Amino acid sequence: MRRSTVVMCLSFILMSGGIGAQEVPKRAKKRVVALPSDFVLTTTADQPDCPLEFTKSMLVLSLDGDPGEVAQIRNRSSKPIRSYTIAMLNTAGTGNIVERRGRGPDELLMPSQTSPRLGEGEEVEIVFLTDELRDKLKLRGPMQMVAVFIVVRVEFADGTTYSDEQTFAALQKYLERVGANIAINRE
Repeated sequence: MRRSTVVMCLSFILMSGGIGAQEVPKRAKKRVVALPSDFVLTTTADQPDCPLEFTKSMLVLSLDGDPGEVAQIRNRSSKPIRSYTIAMLNTAGTGNIVERRGRGPDELLMPSQTSPRLGEGEEVEIVFLTDELRDKLKLRGPMQMVAVFIVVRVEFADGTTYSDEQTFAALQKYLERVGANIAINRE
């Protein structure tokens, strides 16, 4: 079986590494599968002027059946970032908003740096999705939902900000209008 080991955070601690993360004690690797795109389509909002970009974004399911999200972002601006707010909304009516704030100069997200960085968050082993796992985890049938990852707000170390709260609110209203009635978890 082909496997890939990735160090990232999962949804129940959705993107909990990153700015302001504290040392996390070693835990056993959590084995997950990425949900197949014919079952759950995951995408990121197109935000060409945004200082952050998602380098990884996927919905996952642990081999125990626990749902989660894996997300990694990169500072593509030329300025250090003090805090950021990112979110995931989906057509199943759920969502998460995560706000991360650095507490000092050593906790800034520097240009070209990714968050969560290696060693932060939970160690995850992404396992290749076999037919047997698809059956065991009930990942067959028609598409269940579309999930959208979006950057909501960024605050730079110099106090300036980037905000796309208007697009986030419009996306949320659109999804509610098509019947998603989103209940958002804040972390």
